[in-house]
Amino acid sequence: MKRILHGFIFICQFCFYWLIYPLANLIYGNKRVWIICERGDDARDNGYWMFKYLSTEHSYVNQYYLINKKSADYSKISKFGKVVKYKSFKHWLLYCAAEVRMTTHLAAFAPGNFIGEYFKHHKQKGVNVFLQHGITHNEFPSNYYKYNGSDLFICGAKPEFDFIKNNCNYPKNNVVYTGFARFDGLHEYNTKKQILIMPSWRSYLFDISEDEFKNSLCYKSWISLLSNIELLNHCRKEQINIIFYPHYSMQNFVHLFKFLENDVLTIGDFDHYDVQELLKESSLLVTDYSSILFDFAYMRKPELLYQFDENEFYGMHYQRSYFNHRRDGFGEVVVNENELVKAILKFGSKFEMNNLYKSRVDSFFPIFDDLNCERIYQAIVKKFIEKKRKHLFADELNVVMTGDDYGRNFESSEGIRQALLKNYIQHISVMMNKDEKDTLDIKSIDKNICSLHINLSEGYATYGDTSNYCYSVNNSGSITHDELITRNGYFKISNKAKEIVSLETRAQIKKYKNLGFDNLSFDSHGHIHTRLPIAKVIIPILKEESFGFYRRPSNINKHTKLINRFYKFIIAKKYSKYFKSYSFFGSCDDFIHIKHYRKFKNKQIEIMTHPFINKYGELCNRRDIDFSLLYKDIK
Repeated sequence: MKRILHGFIFICQFCFYWLIYPLANLIYGNKRVWIICERGDDARDNGYWMFKYLSTEHSYVNQYYLINKKSADYSKISKFGKVVKYKSFKHWLLYCAAEVRMTTHLAAFAPGNFIGEYFKHHKQKGVNVFLQHGITHNEFPSNYYKYNGSDLFICGAKPEFDFIKNNCNYPKNNVVYTGFARFDGLHEYNTKKQILIMPSWRSYLFDISEDEFKNSLCYKSWISLLSNIELLNHCRKEQINIIFYPHYSMQNFVHLFKFLENDVLTIGDFDHYDVQELLKESSLLVTDYSSILFDFAYMRKPELLYQFDENEFYGMHYQRSYFNHRRDGFGEVVVNENELVKAILKFGSKFEMNNLYKSRVDSFFPIFDDLNCERIYQAIVKKFIEKKRKHLFADELNVVMTGDDYGRNFESSEGIRQALLKNYIQHISVMMNKDEKDTLDIKSIDKNICSLHINLSEGYATYGDTSNYCYSVNNSGSITHDELITRNGYFKISNKAKEIVSLETRAQIKKYKNLGFDNLSFDSHGHIHTRLPIAKVIIPILKEESFGFYRRPSNINKHTKLINRFYKFIIAKKYSKYFKSYSFFGSCDDFIHIKHYRKFKNKQIEIMTHPFINKYGELCNRRDIDFSLLYKDIK
């Protein structure tokens, strides 16, 4: 009977999916939707960190977080972007149209459990990303592609990656080692004199009564530990606090521990405590088998494993896998309460991980930085391109990759130099309104591959007495000429602003030519000079100076404001009367979302990238997808 009921629910969900699919694509089909969630009622794990990262670093991604509005985390996540009620009608629409779906728990991004299970194993639009909830270190069916079905399985550690990749039958490139998104938040913290006791869950105790739970070895063992007089007295003497926080799946029994609370011990619950904050502020972790031990070890903090029911746990819950807690673990394994208390007391009031465990951590986490979200993002984009490659990159494309903003600052200039050496880019756009000598050192660069990047909003090429470019407006104080230009230009431009535009444009052109550039091409994208009144001042100057080519602003998408769409269209028409241009100019992201590539067959197109050197000295692409991924695919 249960199977019949499940079958009926699946048919209903399946039919509903295909009924609303046309509507979903009509509303959201061109909006590059990414949906992210965890369990549907929380935002404190890898999903939260990816949503936060995308909202700040890649705001052009049209992302939605799926969560129950009654969740304790609703207000926390809503400040970072658009939030949608979990399993609502809008959730269904977004699920149908999404080009990327991310979750920490299998198929939790689906509005219906059965439809989510179905699409784990059948072709569906977009990329399904399994962010994971914890490091995989036990044998479990959902680790395998047959049951998981994810387009991307995100791994947080190197041994985990090796195991999943070599044993779980995933297609090539479906398993990636990037580090967990939440690891980005584990690099800055203030530690208190606090012991966190956090046991894992047991599937055989999941759906039982309170009386049955009270009679379990699990409950009795933790109650006994939390009542241990020697431990409590030691913590009072050393002024150490203890927080006991049961696993999410055991939170329905948390009230059964509340009677133990005292001046030393606090019982933590889901609504009032965040796991990552507890980990960051605690000095010592006591757990049993929970994968949270990896997060704690990642911070190089000491931990103890209390495995009083080892045979029962591995006989009824998980099976052992590649990771052995005694051989590979990051803390001492104890099996009875007395041993555990002695091990805790041995630390005294100073909690430090010993060198043996530190060396194991170093081997387990060879990647240790705060760029985990960025790597996950790049892996998603790479998979997205891979899935689209067959029909999007079938035609011959004559592509020029441009490194934009040379001269903006040292990081951008050095990034462009390195991208040029790696042959990721073939063209450079140079800014002339900066006065940093190191950014404008172009001796090692072929000047024939450069063009002028006109910029009226981030500095001066008209150096000297800058007070000449500061004006009083209605006696309300002085403003810079950048601000004066900004206040003009949508529909009209003042005579004073015309003067400033003319002087600055001529100064940038003069500086460009004096440095030996003879490639008389320029850009026209994304800045205030794309406004028609300002452009009318610039165009005669460019014609007079013999410029004959411009980079046309083709990157008009859903994120472009209506007024800017209008001006980009008008400017393209206006400039095309006087200057030649490519058939397409836009970012990597604009390019991979073009629906019909045939119109560009055998035509010249230009893709704008922003290479720069990050704080770790690595070559990256500012504000966009990794240009190297796209370049390799279209090469």
